[in-house]
Amino acid sequence: MNITIEDKINIEDIDDNRRYGVLSMLVDQEDYIKEIKSIRQSLNLPLPINYPEVRSFFNKQTEKWRMSFNLRISLLHEQFGRGDNYRKVFKYSVLAGEVRTRDFKNSAFCAIYPFEDIYGLPEEEVVDYPTVAVFIHPETSMEEVKRLLEEDAKKLFLEIDKRHVPDKASHTVKEMRELYWLKKTGNKTYMALADKLGKGYTPENIKKSIKRYENKYLVGH
Repeated sequence: MNITIEDKINIEDIDDNRRYGVLSMLVDQEDYIKEIKSIRQSLNLPLPINYPEVRSFFNKQTEKWRMSFNLRISLLHEQFGRGDNYRKVFKYSVLAGEVRTRDFKNSAFCAIYPFEDIYGLPEEEVVDYPTVAVFIHPETSMEEVKRLLEEDAKKLFLEIDKRHVPDKASHTVKEMRELYWLKKTGNKTYMALADKLGKGYTPENIKKSIKRYENKYLVGH
């Protein structure tokens, strides 16, 4: 099964650089791309559906079709070792070829306590001091929890205190991913890519960036 640029899952709506990188580890795996294409074929899906039309399309399908779809999605969880927080990632990968910020949450995240109703938790105890809770999943690593405590939790405490938190974002992962796909599907040499991209790009740094992306986000994930 050949892979073309049309098979690239669009995740450009995700503006959090870390979440973008975590999701890239999944959606750029060749096995994942091939499985998504296989599911579409088995469900007689044409080209991916426009993202805003996914819900309407899904609701119009028969009960049998939806059951078959949900079964395939459940198998993706097992096949790629991802928790329930990836359910919408799988769904929109198949139906739209696109995943947006609202479809993906990390395996762990912070929330200001008391919680909003969206978490569906029992009534909380009343607290009269600033409190932040950390949610984890079985796949959550200790490093991720430490990062939440050192970064996200502190930001939420600042939010509680009505203080401004500056936005510091790096686009390195996005740039590396774009180079990866240009080389993967463009059949161009590193020199040709450097000539096409212009000032600031050399065959050496393009090759280094692609290798770094593959090692950090694809190998072993």
